[in-house]
Amino acid sequence: GSYPYLLNTDYQNYNGVTENLYYNGLIIAKAHPGGSRACHCSGITFEVFFKAMQARNRQLGLPDDSFNGMTFSQLQDFQMLWYAAGGDKQYNNPAAAVEKYGLGRQIHNLEEAKKGDFLDFSRTNYTGHSVIFLNWVRDNNGTIIGLHYWSSQGSTNGINYKTEYFDTS
Repeated sequence: GSYPYLLNTDYQNYNGVTENLYYNGLIIAKAHPGGSRACHCSGITFEVFFKAMQARNRQLGLPDDSFNGMTFSQLQDFQMLWYAAGGDKQYNNPAAAVEKYGLGRQIHNLEEAKKGDFLDFSRTNYTGHSVIFLNWVRDNNGTIIGLHYWSSQGSTNGINYKTEYFDTS
C-alpha cells in the first residue's frame, strides 16, 4: 500500500497514524478521515511504539491496554509529549514521554543507540524529525557523521528509509 506524508496539527480529526488506535476502548489516535492512510513522522513513530507496547504486553500475558498502568488521559499526555506538541522540544519529545511514564530512558552517548530505538532530532533549519533509528553513518575514521532511519517524511513522499548527515560546520 501507499502511505503518503501529511503533516498538520488538526489533532481533533487526524493524528498522523495510518489507522485508528484504541486504548481502553477509546480512540487515542485518529487516522486521516479520508482513508488515505497518510501519516507524519510523530504519528508513525507513535503508532509503532503503541503497537510494540501491545505486542510486548501480549507476550508477557498483560492486557493490551495497560502501558505501565497509564490511564487514557495519561496516554493522551504521553502522546502530546511524543509529538512535541506542548512547546519547547527540550521538554516535549519522545524521550521526555517515555521517561515521564517509566517506559524507557533517554540516552546521551550516541554509541548506545540500537537499531529500533526511537530518536528525535532537530536540524539547523529549526525543523525536527521523529524516526526509528537503524544505524550510524561513519566516516573512514569511525566518527559518526549521520544516521540512517525509517520514518515518514515529505522528501520520500511518506514512509521510507532515509539517510541524513550532521552539519559539522
